[in-house]
Amino acid sequence: MKIAELMREGFDYAGGGADVDPAPARAKSSFWQSGHTPTLIAAFLYFDLAFMVWVLLGPLAPEIAKTLQLTAAQRG
Repeated sequence: MKIAELMREGFDYAGGGADVDPAPARAKSSFWQSGHTPTLIAAFLYFDLAFMVWVLLGPLAPEIAKTLQLTAAQRG
């Protein structure tokens, strides 16, 4: 046997290689199938909660500054 034939048998025995597999393991056709659904939902909820807190701190800033007795320099 030639070396190339022995190498090919080794690839076939090991299940192929990246250059041997003709198609990916699964087709990623849609957004929900492309990732782990619970992770996508958790990331969305985290972003949504963080954005809500950030938006609420703007109108509350004068009240927070008064409560903490911040000077004009500390307020920015």
